[in-house]
Amino acid sequence: MSFKLKSVFAGNNAKQTDMDKVDTPDVAAEIIDKKAQLFDKDLRDIAGAIYKSLQTEGCESKQIISVSSELLNLVTRELEAKK
Repeated sequence: MSFKLKSVFAGNNAKQTDMDKVDTPDVAAEIIDKKAQLFDKDLRDIAGAIYKSLQTEGCESKQIISVSSELLNLVTRELEAKK
């Protein structure tokens, strides 16, 4: 199972050239909102792909929940280590 996460997250770190052209706070908020919506959709697509892949590999719902829990635990431990 492989996912192209780098391309999804690269957009979030890209230079904000759109923001350089902004002349009002309303336009800035609209651009930020659209980018956030696209990023959220990318994350949903990735989650859906992981879910379908696990199902295809024969994982049951309980196993998929266990994988999700372990991912959350890994992130939590990493965040706590950075404190």
